[in-house]
Amino acid sequence: FSAVLAKQPEGTVGFFVINTTYSSNAINEASNSKQQIILCSKENVVEKIKSTKLQLENKELKKNSFELDDVVIENLENDSEDTTVYLFDIKIEGNCKIGALRIKQALSRLKRKCPKQMIFNLIINKISAIGVGKSTFGEKFKSYLEEKRYRVYRPLEASLFLEDELKLFCKDSKNNALFFQYANLNFYKKQTAELSVIGSYDFIILDQTHIDTEVFTLMNTQDKEIIEFLEKKRQEIKIENINK
Repeated sequence: FSAVLAKQPEGTVGFFVINTTYSSNAINEASNSKQQIILCSKENVVEKIKSTKLQLENKELKKNSFELDDVVIENLENDSEDTTVYLFDIKIEGNCKIGALRIKQALSRLKRKCPKQMIFNLIINKISAIGVGKSTFGEKFKSYLEEKRYRVYRPLEASLFLEDELKLFCKDSKNNALFFQYANLNFYKKQTAELSVIGSYDFIILDQTHIDTEVFTLMNTQDKEIIEFLEKKRQEIKIENINK
C-alpha cells in the first residue's frame, strides 16, 4: 500500500496504492507466473506528485492516528492482461484524521479475484512527502497485520542508513543532489537484492523505494544528463524480483 499524499478532489486528502505481487504455488509451476496489482503506472504516480510539488494544503496533517476502516475500494481498469488496478479513496475524518486501510476487506476482495492456488507475498510501497506520516502508518499497519498473525518484515528506511550523505545533501542541496541520489539508489539496489532472498514473511513493508528517488530528482535538478543517468540506475533495480 502506498500513501501518495497530494492535492486531491475536495473531501479527500490522498490515496493509497496497493502494489502487490503474488505467485502461483501450483505443482510444476516452472514459469512461476506472476501478477501485479497496482494503482497506476509509475509515470502517473510521478506526474501526480510533480503536479502538486509535494505540497499539502493542510499543514496540520502529520502525526495523526490511523483508523483501520472507512476505505472505499474501487476497481478502476486493467492496464494489461496481468494487471488489476485498485483505488483506495481516503476520506478526511474530523480533525484531519486519515481513514486508513480496512485490510481484512481488501485482502478478501483480492482473494475473490484470484485463483485458489495463488498465495500472497505482498510488497507494500509507500510514497509521499516528508513528514506526512509514512513511518507512523507503516508501524501501525505492521502491528495490525501481526495481530492478525501475519509474518511482517519492515526494514529501516534509507535515510537512517545514509545519515552522513543526507547531511552533505542538506549542506548544499543544489550541488550534492546527484551524489545523494546515487547513494540512495545504491542503497535500494542492495536492499532489493537482500529482500529477494527473504521468503519467510507474508508482508514486506517498505516506507520508501527507488521509485521515490525519481520524484526527488525532478524536484532538485533540471539537468537532462543527470536525469537520464539516474533513470538508468533506477531501471537496474528490479523490485519485482523480491517475490521470485
